[in-house]
Amino acid sequence: MIRETATNLPSEWGELVDVDVLNSGHWAGLFRLDADLFVRTAHACTVVPSLVRFPLIRCLDEERVVVVDSRTEKGRLNAWVLSTTNDLSRPFFAGDGIQDVLADRDTIVVTYFDEGVFSGIAPGNQGLAVFNGAGDLQVGYQSLFGADGADVADCYAACWDTDARIAFFPYTGFPLVRWNLVTREQTLHPTPKRLHGSSAMTLSGDEAMFFGPYDDKSTIFGWSPGRKPTALGRHPGPLRGLRGGRFLAHGTSGFTIVEKVPPQYVRRTP
Repeated sequence: MIRETATNLPSEWGELVDVDVLNSGHWAGLFRLDADLFVRTAHACTVVPSLVRFPLIRCLDEERVVVVDSRTEKGRLNAWVLSTTNDLSRPFFAGDGIQDVLADRDTIVVTYFDEGVFSGIAPGNQGLAVFNGAGDLQVGYQSLFGADGADVADCYAACWDTDARIAFFPYTGFPLVRWNLVTREQTLHPTPKRLHGSSAMTLSGDEAMFFGPYDDKSTIFGWSPGRKPTALGRHPGPLRGLRGGRFLAHGTSGFTIVEKVPPQYVRRTP
């Protein structure tokens, strides 16, 4: 079973265009009001210092966020590390055709869809690129692994796995790739065709949850290597994977956490 927990935000803040939520419950959102774009948390408000057409926001910690414009041209800076407590801002170039961003205190991982991978604009050709918390490029996936890596023509879904490891789900072959960003080691797990095309995933231990594969766009599946996928519930989406077996959905005035209900909390009919 799936449980949904909704949070509504003040309408006077403007239109919520993206949001991120930490395990602590801290959240940061991007709000568009008139012609301006603001970063808001429960206790702070910061103006985004540049024009951002296709914005994404991720929390580095409870006082810093990274804001990214998913489309850009070569040479136009399109990402900013921002403080929500002062005016500090550090711009950097994150590449074009950005599908998703994963962030932690000292790490920013950028994934790319096909237009970024084949744009000829580095580092999109890497499929995934890893930056430090200041926006300095550290490593690209394809350069690191070469022929030993998964084929990344488009990174359909990505999420944090453990503190030092991410997971992603690349087209064309749709393996589940678990990549340790510290040791630089990876593990590739073949996945059942029923999961192929999933637009979001999240991991909790050895169990992965996938949302919206090609043939079942509204279903959340649970899966572990060596087992068959199990339908857990349905959601209209879109969803994005968070840490710890949770998904995130948002509208224009709030967001919802979607997660699997532990078995002990499922009410059973006598």
